[in-house]
Amino acid sequence: MRVAFDTSVTETDPGGISRYVTELLAAFARQPNGIDLVPISMSAEWPWTRNLERHLRVLAHDQRWVGKGQVSACRRVEAEIVHGSAFKVAAVADPATSMTIHDDTPWDDPPTASLYNRVNLRRTLRRAAPLVRGALVSTDTTANAILRHLPELNDRIHVTPFGINHEAFRPVPEHLVERMRRAHGILGPYILMVGPYGPRKNFPAMVQAISRIQDPPQGLTIVVTGRPAKATPMPVPVIHTGFVGDEELAALYSGAEFLFYASLNEGFGFPVLEAMACECAVLTSSGTVLEELAGESALLAVPSDVEALTAACETLLRN
Repeated sequence: MRVAFDTSVTETDPGGISRYVTELLAAFARQPNGIDLVPISMSAEWPWTRNLERHLRVLAHDQRWVGKGQVSACRRVEAEIVHGSAFKVAAVADPATSMTIHDDTPWDDPPTASLYNRVNLRRTLRRAAPLVRGALVSTDTTANAILRHLPELNDRIHVTPFGINHEAFRPVPEHLVERMRRAHGILGPYILMVGPYGPRKNFPAMVQAISRIQDPPQGLTIVVTGRPAKATPMPVPVIHTGFVGDEELAALYSGAEFLFYASLNEGFGFPVLEAMACECAVLTSSGTVLEELAGESALLAVPSDVEALTAACETLLRN
């Protein structure tokens, strides 16, 4: 079977969905299984869109590419099915379609996306849902959330837990951890946060919890990777590394006291699995998809309860 696999999201969003797309393509290339994934994207089919400002690229993608562009590209590569890897796929019966729904962002409350994105995602999903051959989600929690809004997918939604690249994420030798420390000026123990900025990421509560730790280790620092935020006063020292590659991220996991990933809501949560693969302790959110993901292998706390988060931090720092 040949599948036209839409990779357009990787051109605008370097986050978890892009990682899902690139790792899935790589996994299929490593393990031939009778399915031929052929990447298609808006910028490859329509090079003129590369010169547009970001908001205009988004509009071109949502209003023209999802639909006519995907279908045309699918037929050009002679694929039997087109797969929307990031929520969006054409609402057509021919060619056949499928999609990955990463979370309940279109309907979540409080909202974590712009009004435009929420409205557009709802419209796109509702149009496509009656026609898609199948929808992939990563957890039972996400499946239940989606079915509350798109019950017509009941017999066509498939829970396919995501995986990580264990060649990249594994315990890192101490000398490489020390090299990473020197590169970022990390002089003492640190708590790692990966991509903690955004409405659902709960960064203020996590920082507040750390600031309340009784008798913290001398020189305790927060190390933050990913997109930087606006400079604001912090009650504890923070080191921003910016975006880092997998090799450096694995070293950061390996050297951390623990990963603090107490989001209010997530679609999946790759950092939890990446940290565990590097033998890094994890503090994450109970009552969310992260609890399903972590099982009994992480310390859980209610993300809105700062006192509970502080107590959990203290437990991990002591043990």
